[in-house]
Formats: sequence, C-alpha cells, structure tokens
Amino acid sequence: MFRKLLLLGSAAIKAPALFKHHRLAAQVSFAAQHSCSRLFSSKSQGAAKLEEKIIEVSPGKRMLNYSELCALINKGDVLLIDVRDVSDFSGTGHITGAINIPLTELKAALKMTEEAFREKYGVKKPKPSDDNIVFYGLSDVLSAAASEIAHNMGYKK
Repeated sequence: MFRKLLLLGSAAIKAPALFKHHRLAAQVSFAAQHSCSRLFSSKSQGAAKLEEKIIEVSPGKRMLNYSELCALINKGDVLLIDVRDVSDFSGTGHITGAINIPLTELKAALKMTEEAFREKYGVKKPKPSDDNIVFYGLSDVLSAAASEIAHNMGYKK
C-alpha cells in the first residue's frame, strides 16, 4: 500500500515515492507546466522534521499525486515501467501492472520494433507521443535516469 507518491515528468526533477515496505521513486510524463510545494521529511537529532520545498517542474511536465496515479491506473491509461534489476522487481515486489525494463536495457528496449517489444515485455511499445509513461525504481536517481534516456530518444511529453 502506498503512503504517499509524487511523480515527475521526463527530464524533470525527482521525488521519492514511499511505499509501505519499499522506497521507490517514480517519474511520469505529462503535458503541463507548474510548480508545487511538497513536504519532505528528514531526521534531525533523532526526530523526524518536515520541511516544505518548492519544486519547479520543467515545461511539458506535471507532478501527480497518489490519487491522480490511482485514477490513471484504474482507467488503464498508464504504462508503468519499473527500471530496477529483475531480482528486485520479482523479489521485493512491484506495482501491479508494471513491466520490468532494467535501466541498463531501457535504451535498447525503446529502440526495439513494436513486435519485438510486445514479445519481450508483453505490452504494446510506447510511442514518443504517449503522455502517460511512468518510470520508477529503487531511488530517484534510477527513475530520473530512465526519464532522461526516454526524453533523449524523443519521448518528450
């Protein structure tokens, strides 16, 4: 079960996504420009401390909250790509409906033909014009790197 989840667009900044048993980060690609404030927790002298920070999102990107992601998932209007290693994906769990494309394989996967992608991953290959692609991984670094790879390959939304 999610506690809180923020998603960011490709080539935008990163935000951690906290899960009950896992700490995963996520990124989503959406058409909008905006900034938002978010509470970040940190430990200070043994006690949790909340800090509010303003996050500026790059043009063409939009932050989503947990409810918005759930709505996309419930509509079936999202492609969830887990960029962790295969052992992490199958061993520690993943978001239902997500496919696993390890970060080291992402560029090659996005270069595959439609048929090869469907055969390997069991879903339709995303198009550069698709705007509901979510990358997530063990850290915000993985999801940001995945988002940057996709962005550099023409996935701009």
